[in-house]
Amino acid sequence: IILQLVVIWGVTAWLWPQDDDAPWKPSKLATLTAADDNWLQNYRSLCKLPAENAFLDAMVFAFDLEPDGGRLVGHGLTLQMQVPVASYRLDFLVDNELVVEVDGERWHASTKAIKRDAARNNALSAKGFEILRIPAKIARYEPDEAIALVCIARTQRLARQAQARLLKHQERGQNANKKKRQSAELSLNFEQTKIEVPQWQLHDGKFVIIRAN
Repeated sequence: IILQLVVIWGVTAWLWPQDDDAPWKPSKLATLTAADDNWLQNYRSLCKLPAENAFLDAMVFAFDLEPDGGRLVGHGLTLQMQVPVASYRLDFLVDNELVVEVDGERWHASTKAIKRDAARNNALSAKGFEILRIPAKIARYEPDEAIALVCIARTQRLARQAQARLLKHQERGQNANKKKRQSAELSLNFEQTKIEVPQWQLHDGKFVIIRAN
């Protein structure tokens, strides 16, 4: 009888509604600051491979990253670890958009693994992420090269975003020109006007004006 009562009490406690007003408790990472002596060790505990540890250390050193609300930030870069997205968990996420996966040959070299990674890439790309896969050997033994790959991918992403903004700017300019031409046709008191929209080109990592319409 006593055993039955214990079982009934346990099931009742499990089914009993939880208090929605219970205070939210931040994760341990969310409470860490640069003043904490072991903050990096806490982040390193999330790494599954020695190569991931090496990559994390290299990123922290290269960008002077420090903890901030569960993320690492520095020099305009944000790094997150083990980020859940859909049914996946990302190794690293840079600036909320660039997924960095450190791939060990043991787990990613087989035909099955390659197909699985391709499906993962497609699913993440469909959600707007860009994916950079770095071999574990590079991340572990050549961290400078791993950082260079991140910088290249990040620069290319920023350049594409800048180009997209420029195209939108040009489209707005063309629409403005069209409206002004229509307005000029309806009024004999104003001459037809045209807004000059600058043309841009990426040069040495910067956009420069090359000519005007």
